[in-house]
Amino acid sequence: MSIHRIITIFFPSLIVMIGIGFRFLFGADTVHFIGPTLSTSALGLLFPLLEPKQIELDKKSIPRNTIVTNKRDSNFISFAYVVLIIATITWYTCNHLSFSLESEKLVYSAWLGLSTYFISIILTFIKERI
Repeated sequence: MSIHRIITIFFPSLIVMIGIGFRFLFGADTVHFIGPTLSTSALGLLFPLLEPKQIELDKKSIPRNTIVTNKRDSNFISFAYVVLIIATITWYTCNHLSFSLESEKLVYSAWLGLSTYFISIILTFIKERI
């Protein structure tokens, strides 16, 4: 199992478990966690973007243990890592805002989570086209 596969499976699950822990510890209403839930979904969509696409080549012409990647895909993966860091910060911000009792902050948390989710969907479509 590759490191990409392990991260894809376990990191979003870890984020969800932390979110459940927050809800349990602080007794928050689940409506407050719309933003963090959307942001968690965005993180789950971003992780598969970090894995390089397979390139079909003649295996005899490539030395063993060599990885061949597309330059555009390699650049996109670097960009996806930056977006992943920003999305993780956004997830934390959504969680922080979700504990507020002010409706303005709850709406901001939901919009932030929704924006992150749509950006992740757009990046997923872009990755398919590369």
